[in-house]
Amino acid sequence: MEPSTVNSAASTLPDGVILNKKYPDCCELDALQHIRESLGNPLPLPSCLQERLDSDWAADCEDDLLILFRLMTGVDYSMKHRDNTYNSESDLSTFMVFSIFAPRSCGDWVWTRDVFVVIEEGSGGDPRYCNYGPAKIYRLEDVTIGDSGFLDWKLSWYAQPISDRYEQESLDSYNDRICIGYGSSPYSELTDLLYAPPVWCERRESYVGRFKGSRFPATMMPHAPFYGG
Repeated sequence: MEPSTVNSAASTLPDGVILNKKYPDCCELDALQHIRESLGNPLPLPSCLQERLDSDWAADCEDDLLILFRLMTGVDYSMKHRDNTYNSESDLSTFMVFSIFAPRSCGDWVWTRDVFVVIEEGSGGDPRYCNYGPAKIYRLEDVTIGDSGFLDWKLSWYAQPISDRYEQESLDSYNDRICIGYGSSPYSELTDLLYAPPVWCERRESYVGRFKGSRFPATMMPHAPFYGG
């Protein structure tokens, strides 16, 4: 399926993607924009809690956070998951520590509505020793985190024909395989399907490659996840 960020023109540059024209396998998903698109704006916090988060890890402020979530929702919450995106394969431009708080009674926090996501952004470098920014808290009321796009940390790819003799429908089976959800690495799927790795074409403002079994080259670009459920 065609991603929402793709326009009909092959030269349209994707939003939320940091291109690497020389090394297409090093294109990055803009982490700050990814957070904004998938989680929205951070919540304003009481000054006393913000001061604590300015100096302490969110995990050290867990009791205060649980009180806040109880006051906001009338429901008891618990921390269901905490991890660093560095520990998983991703195309994110920087890593972050994220914590998921969901109602204590929920069975699956990925598909539960009204969860809180706490983000501590890394500054780059070795994740064990770098600086992390103060925690920001986001609330997903009407969409689950599984549908928000937040947990999709890899770039999809999308191919379009160059020749007018080459119908878009002939690329559908390839595009199904090089998008998020088919495999763990859309770029690896892409290179497996091409005769050679894609190369950047300045005239078309796109990468160009040729799929195995095809007589015609195609343009192809990385794209951010679909956001919004």
